[in-house]
Amino acid sequence: MPKYNAMYARNCASRIVLLFSLLLIASCATEPEPKEQEPVKENGPDKSLTNCLDKLSSKAHVDGPEAVAACKDVWKNPACSNAWNDALAMPRGERPEHIVKSCAAAYCPLFTDVQPTLCNAPGKVDLSAQTPPWMQYWTDFSRMALASDLNMEPAPELGAFAQRLLTLVALSD
Repeated sequence: MPKYNAMYARNCASRIVLLFSLLLIASCATEPEPKEQEPVKENGPDKSLTNCLDKLSSKAHVDGPEAVAACKDVWKNPACSNAWNDALAMPRGERPEHIVKSCAAAYCPLFTDVQPTLCNAPGKVDLSAQTPPWMQYWTDFSRMALASDLNMEPAPELGAFAQRLLTLVALSD
């Protein structure tokens, strides 16, 4: 039996050492430093897009003038914002070019790092043309311009929104 007591004592001693080590480690551990939170943007995302979408979704059918009234303030640059209103007084075929050219003239000088293709696209704006693909240029351009205006990341949905709005204004009476 003495062998059993020695093994028992050694086992107990190793458990005590292990327990003591764990307590020592736990007492020496410092609290983890709090994660640095991302700074909150002073000017959070603009509400004009939300307001626009709310107004558009509140009706079963929206025509061009109603869409422009609801959404022109999404573009913060006055030259672009006003182009939407001005286009309504024009024949349908002239509206897209007026809006696209006015908005490009207003925003392209502001893009310093990366310029959307629309800023350097030559010729008459034809949204149905495959070469150059004006509607794609407008979509990419609007994604960047609206992201800047609305204090958001440039999401594909912003370009799709601008594309649909331009189409609605171009086709309405």
